[in-house]
Amino acid sequence: MREAVLDTARILERLGHEVEEAYPARMLEPRCLEAFFDALSVTAAQSVEALTRELGEEPGPDDLDPVTWLWVRRGREITGLELADALVWQNGLRAAMAHWWQGFDLLLSPVFATPPGPVGWPWREPDGLQKSVDVLTFTAPFNTTGRPAIAVPAALTESGEPSASSRRRPTDGRTCWCPWPRCWRRSAPGRHIGPRFPGREDVALLGGVVQSARARR
Repeated sequence: MREAVLDTARILERLGHEVEEAYPARMLEPRCLEAFFDALSVTAAQSVEALTRELGEEPGPDDLDPVTWLWVRRGREITGLELADALVWQNGLRAAMAHWWQGFDLLLSPVFATPPGPVGWPWREPDGLQKSVDVLTFTAPFNTTGRPAIAVPAALTESGEPSASSRRRPTDGRTCWCPWPRCWRRSAPGRHIGPRFPGREDVALLGGVVQSARARR
């Protein structure tokens, strides 16, 4: 996985970008994923409550998958103070991420830190439910901040599954993603991987890799 990330960084360098290995330190603090899980779990619990009112009965154990129930249980357990704590931390994350982006155009980061697993793996593996949350380590900070991000093909795993790297941009009026996927499709070894959309050759969306570099303007 690391080599796929480094290959991505080298391709960006060949395209003329100045690339450094760096990232906003706060995005990889354990509290980042914990706060994301706590805040979003309340939304999951509220959605189930709304569904219960609409249907007139609560979903049974087999009506929702185990991963969903994991989030719902946490959403029902969390206290108001714990939720407020999570939201305050997330506000601090947004400020820290905004500060880090001064002088930088793009953060090259993993989508997942591990190869993609088979469908249904979270409830078949030991500790799979917790792992289903842990895989969000690199995506949760950007769900939290709302900064634009895109996943594009980077490589294939040894067993043939596609891996993807993610590019993130600061949130401002100059943000424009179209050139990045187009350049990637022309320059990257995995450019043939992924769906094609008629009339939209600039679109390439995939899931699953690791990286740790970024480009500076």
